[in-house]
Amino acid sequence: MRHARRAISPVIATVIIVAVAIAISVAVAGWLFGLWGGLAGGNPQIQVSYATVYSNGTVAIHIKNQGAGADRLIKAELVAGNNTYTLTGTLPVDIGANADVDVTLTAGTTLTAGQSVVIKLYFEKSGVQPITTTVQP
Repeated sequence: MRHARRAISPVIATVIIVAVAIAISVAVAGWLFGLWGGLAGGNPQIQVSYATVYSNGTVAIHIKNQGAGADRLIKAELVAGNNTYTLTGTLPVDIGANADVDVTLTAGTTLTAGQSVVIKLYFEKSGVQPITTTVQP
């Protein structure tokens, strides 16, 4: 006597097809919007090795990224007393994973040597990092 073969029910087959379609849609959407690359790439670890402000308004910054993910310097400001100056130069600056980058920006004003100032660096992923320093001649 032979046993009859039984197939899966149409309802279960439909549920499986819908689940597979949803999984593929999520994977494609994540790939298109860069979600998986951002999660797999790791996080940046930004450190400012030095920031020197000169009295002619030039600002020299050395940025070190010790993390596994890239970041981007998108904006920089110089606060001197009650005045805030937007630093200009080649922005944005990409900072790759495990990279060192030298950035030179300009405040567009002259400053007094010995004056205490704050440089605010705005990073895409690492947020705002303020650095307090003294103006050099």
